[in-house]
Amino acid sequence: MKLRPILLISLTAGIPFLIAAQIIQVKTYPVLSDNSMFQLPSSNAGLGGITFALRDELYEPFRNPAGLMNAKQGMVFFLPRWSRWQSAKTGGFSYDGNVYGGGSTFSTDRNASNAQLSSGVLYKQEKYAFILTANYQRLHSSFSDGMIGSPMNTSSFNAENYPLMFSLGAAVAENVFIGASYNYVPLKGIDGIQFLYPGSQTVNISGMMRDMRVGISARFTSSQFDAVVGRNIFEASHGASYEWSPVIENKDENKNIFSQLVYTRQLSERLQLAATATANWKELPKLPNYPVAGIPRDPGYTRAFNLGAGASWNMHTTLFAVEYVYEPISSDTWVEALEDRTFGERKIYKGERERENNYDFHNHIVRVGLQLQPEEWLRVQFGSEMHSYSYAYQMKDYINRFERQSSPENEWTEITLTGGAILHYENMQLAYNIEFLTGRGILSQNSWVWRTTTGALASSDFMLVPNDFLSVQPVNVVSHRVTIVFFL
Repeated sequence: MKLRPILLISLTAGIPFLIAAQIIQVKTYPVLSDNSMFQLPSSNAGLGGITFALRDELYEPFRNPAGLMNAKQGMVFFLPRWSRWQSAKTGGFSYDGNVYGGGSTFSTDRNASNAQLSSGVLYKQEKYAFILTANYQRLHSSFSDGMIGSPMNTSSFNAENYPLMFSLGAAVAENVFIGASYNYVPLKGIDGIQFLYPGSQTVNISGMMRDMRVGISARFTSSQFDAVVGRNIFEASHGASYEWSPVIENKDENKNIFSQLVYTRQLSERLQLAATATANWKELPKLPNYPVAGIPRDPGYTRAFNLGAGASWNMHTTLFAVEYVYEPISSDTWVEALEDRTFGERKIYKGERERENNYDFHNHIVRVGLQLQPEEWLRVQFGSEMHSYSYAYQMKDYINRFERQSSPENEWTEITLTGGAILHYENMQLAYNIEFLTGRGILSQNSWVWRTTTGALASSDFMLVPNDFLSVQPVNVVSHRVTIVFFL
């Protein structure tokens, strides 16, 4: 029995503008993820995504608002970033960008770029500190296909976003700090959204994302404890216009409650150990009905966790850090009947479940970073992150009285390679970082529908029911960023 694919996409986690470790991404296919919305300064950016095994003197105030008081001094920063990917294919007769033999030559090209500029100021006094950041993001992506020698079918998407963030921290006792932050993103664009409306002339988005969090940080003689809890809310309306059909309009909502604990202990001058625990509860009250798949009106909820341990060794001119994170995730989604329906002798009433989908993930993350300091004013960094995904799947179809389960249903590994250099001169720091993402791609749905593509939304949750018609075309993403920091 072939199952009609059901695509569940939640965009709240799709804006990991603070910490990827706090907002846990969930997906059932290796869909492209650029981690793109909100860029912040980091001293560990070239170390493969090391987040808790090594204290990040620049990033810590943004990770937990209470960490503002751990900053050694105030600063002003500017951070431009640029990334791009492209996927082109030429061959015979084609359905959905997958080339088959034939007498005609078919060409398809997809590409996207993401340019950003983040800026902010951190002001610190003995008893309090605050951060104010303003950001600009320009998105561009395009799609074209058709027979070579004939007019091509083309569409493009352009949008600009202006995220804002404010954080306030205060000392409540000696070496005990608290903080709160509020983040607001008025959304006009989401990277890759137009690929979910194949053949559209225009795609419009209007919405917002809010993130509120409070934190506490306590320092002791040789250890430090951090805790943060928060609420993330995403609401958006978007749709597309077509030459041959009416305008399609959608709404997307996602609510996420999250918490994270981080504990570090300095065992010696050179060795530091660390541990972390994170929990997310995601409510998916409403998801969009894209043309490429049927979307349940009431998709469900997700419980996501991660548990990690790490260590760092500082040997004067050489520093090495490693982290391991185990990520168990459970997700339940369903389809509710919109009206009373009769199937032979059986009857399903409005509001009852027609289908249930259950996912059980057991993911693993390994991060490794190496830093060399040949001169006092120069640090060179290398790193990698390996994220392994594996999940079991169970489906109950109450209409057709059909059940399916498999373990594992799907397994894959995504790899990120990083590098960079940091230069210090008096009260200024200049850093360059490069990031190479592989093991991900553009999702395609191979069916009888002509040129039906699903595309990718940067860093979103992707809960897709496994289907023989789904495939992923590999895409590599390269990003560059420069960080300029003036210490006050």
